[in-house]
Amino acid sequence: PNCTDSPALRRSLFANVPPTINFMLHNEISTHQLPDNVRKHLKWKLSTITPAIVKRTASNSGYRLMRKTCQDWHATWGKHMRSSLFKGINESQKINHFPGTFNIGRKDRLWRNYHRLMLKHGKAEFGFLPRTFVLPGDAKLLRKVWERRGAKGRWILKPPAMARGVGITVVNKLSKIPKNKPLVVQRYVARPYLINGTKFDLRLYLLVTSINPLRLYLYDDGLVRFASNKYSNDSKCVDDVYMHLTNYSINKNASNYTQNENSESCQGHKWTLKSLWRHFDAEGIDHTVVWEKIKDLMIKTVISAENPMSNLFASNVASRYSCYELFGFDILLDSKLKPWLIEVNISPSLQSSSSLDLDVKSHLSTELFNMARYHVPNKMKGVEQREVLESMGYENLPSLCLDKKLYVKEISKAERVKHDSAIDDYKSSLAESMANIADKDEKKSASASTKDDTSVVEPPAWILDHLTPDDTRQLVIAEDELATSRRFQRIFPTTNTHRYFKYFEKPRYYNLLLSAWEQKYSGLNRETGHQILNNLCLAKHHLKVPANVYMKKTSSGQQAIDISCLAAPTSEETKTDSNASTVVPASSPTAVVPNLPTAESLQQHQFPPTSTASSQISPPLAAATTMAAGEDLRRLSASSTEMDCGESPIGTPEYTGNLPATGAGLDERLIPCASDTTDLTVVNENYKNSTLTTTTASNNTTAVETTTRGGLDNGGGLARAAAAADGGQCHLDNEIMNHHRNNLSQN
Repeated sequence: PNCTDSPALRRSLFANVPPTINFMLHNEISTHQLPDNVRKHLKWKLSTITPAIVKRTASNSGYRLMRKTCQDWHATWGKHMRSSLFKGINESQKINHFPGTFNIGRKDRLWRNYHRLMLKHGKAEFGFLPRTFVLPGDAKLLRKVWERRGAKGRWILKPPAMARGVGITVVNKLSKIPKNKPLVVQRYVARPYLINGTKFDLRLYLLVTSINPLRLYLYDDGLVRFASNKYSNDSKCVDDVYMHLTNYSINKNASNYTQNENSESCQGHKWTLKSLWRHFDAEGIDHTVVWEKIKDLMIKTVISAENPMSNLFASNVASRYSCYELFGFDILLDSKLKPWLIEVNISPSLQSSSSLDLDVKSHLSTELFNMARYHVPNKMKGVEQREVLESMGYENLPSLCLDKKLYVKEISKAERVKHDSAIDDYKSSLAESMANIADKDEKKSASASTKDDTSVVEPPAWILDHLTPDDTRQLVIAEDELATSRRFQRIFPTTNTHRYFKYFEKPRYYNLLLSAWEQKYSGLNRETGHQILNNLCLAKHHLKVPANVYMKKTSSGQQAIDISCLAAPTSEETKTDSNASTVVPASSPTAVVPNLPTAESLQQHQFPPTSTASSQISPPLAAATTMAAGEDLRRLSASSTEMDCGESPIGTPEYTGNLPATGAGLDERLIPCASDTTDLTVVNENYKNSTLTTTTASNNTTAVETTTRGGLDNGGGLARAAAAADGGQCHLDNEIMNHHRNNLSQN
């Protein structure tokens, strides 16, 4: 391998964000090697399909290649698996798949999702996938279509879940189609664009780094695969697979197949995409028009299955860090240079059988892994991390290892209010736009509007006025990712991709956020946006996570634990503990709310009201702190809105010492109440003898019930310690505290 001066780590654009592994090419090794005490934690688990180019790239970048029986692996490149198995992936592991991608990877699922949007929006928007029938369910419908066309034309038969041309045949007689066998029958594109008299298709690579928000990157190079035999429409040649199929795995067996070793050459039966563009330029063809149509095709294809993939990701994957996916899109150009989607591969081959393959796939795999952003696992102590960083010349970096707070999925109640407000605002604008179009259509008696005639609705501009910690995390990851890309071009989101929102089954807050960001800070304004994010990161705003998420340090690294559903004490426990009750002093100190965007400042922010087309948005303060009158169990604590940035040693997983007697514990309980009473749960700061005060106000009478609990069970102390932010003190809403003090004085 060649030696390069490339650094072993890639810095983030922003402060207080740990670096990522800098991947090398398959034939390169950096002179700046990672120390052995770091490499011992970098474990890449091999699988039966791990290509040699991935092994070399990982090994050259500092990873140790492990057998497939390894359990504490950090990275892997393997086959797709059932969605439920993603639950076994911990938050420091990264895999090259998302759950549910079979919704576009299987040919039958691809058609069903595509056909649903085609019926809704019309063939003008969704006319890039040939007419398909899924057998045996569509057998009768296929017969009707076949008879109506007078048995003309050809059809291609494909197994629904196979790849590399296995089981594919071309037929022109209905009798040749099996009746009860699961098959996909697709109309054959009879007039393909030919080069040197032969048919070809394109293998293009689409990287999906996130499902929600949706982030798509298209690689600028690919493979052009030619059929071995000259193309003919003669029905006698319908059985010639070397004429009709372009798969390399099939045509390499043809006697006249010609290998091409030069990635710059337009010869043989395999070219690079850049060679095809040069051929088009020589023919006077504007390939940028074709490229833009291909981008549009890819975005719509992923959107067609976005909803099931997003749902499966939310229910089966613990961290946003764990997944990414590279798709292989097979595209066919017809005689008019219209791109047609043939199929989508969820495990595109990175095997390199020639130097041409190597030139394309080596740079592809290296940039792919860099954009996937692999961190060093959090298995090193803080002192050891600082020593490594100093030895490598990164003294100004605060940490070396993965910080899982960057990738948490949970959000606070105040952030949820903002999400709901933005979505309601967008829906309101969309409904108003559709109503205006309906009014215009009524005035047009001579012509009818199409189904997809809705105007483009932009995301609400105010969504960027006040960035929450969760907003900051999403934008930091997206901007770091974009800055890493060199040959991958981001095609979603961009400044104008909000026009695709109408194809989503439902609007997503994060898509609205990133779209608004692109519209405001793209191009020359991007540096301004980076400065805004960096200022927030300097204050560790992005590291504030909901207080009901506790970052526990285990033998395998940090683990985020949701402690929002801890069991509440029973009424019997409450009666027993009430014998030792004490009253919380009205002068109990409370922590000062930070100046940066917090739940309180969110509550002060004025969200725009929606129109009458949708329900009125409740103010964030009321939504985050008001108790519903009909609830049987009511709860209010610092975890409702406040977040823990983990600066306190008590709140950080590295801290192993004993908590002080006056430390920041948080004890709260669920108190049942009648519909005509108002229950307030007040917390005490004493960790060892946590005191709960419940004030019940009804008919101008006040009764104070206090309970004392000595000791914390089943990790409750960790839960309460994690829920207390900034040195362990609780943030209570001023109105609630004043109400409580007034009740105490009246009593």
